Order: sequence, then structure tokens, then C-alpha cells
Amino acid sequence: MLLSLLIVMLSAIYVIQVIELGKINFLLGRQEKSVALLREESNNLKLAVSKSGSLNNLEEKIQEQGYLKVGKIDFLVISASSVAIKD
Repeated sequence: MLLSLLIVMLSAIYVIQVIELGKINFLLGRQEKSVALLREESNNLKLAVSKSGSLNNLEEKIQEQGYLKVGKIDFLVISASSVAIKD
């Protein structure tokens, strides 16, 4: 009788431990996915900051060289019949 009670108690403890281990593994997997998404977002933000800094540096260098910002652009439309062709 004592042996069977001991077996039942140890089996119950084993089942409870397996269930807890399953919960821990599930939560760990969820956290790993979250960490992976945060790392990807962090890398994307670092890239965006780097691009933004490069554009700012480019604009500063353009201004240092004395170039002006482009305003309105007007295009001339010329038809093919009004152009002289050399033979």
C-alpha cells in the first residue's frame, strides 16, 4: 500500500513538472520571437538613422560647395518637325 501511494505521488509530481516545463518552453519561444522582432526593428531603425545622417551630410556638402536648391523646372517641348537633321 505504501509503495503504491509513493508511486502515485511520484507520478503526479512528474506530470506536474512536465506540464511546468512545457509552459516554460512555450513562454521562452514566445520571448525569443519577440527578441528577434525587436532586433530586426532595431536594425531597421539604425539603417534609417544612418541614411538620414548621410542625407544631411550630403545636403551640407552641397551647400558648402555653393550649389543652390532647385526650384521650379521648366522644360522645352520641341517637336521632331522643327529640328534640323544633318544628312
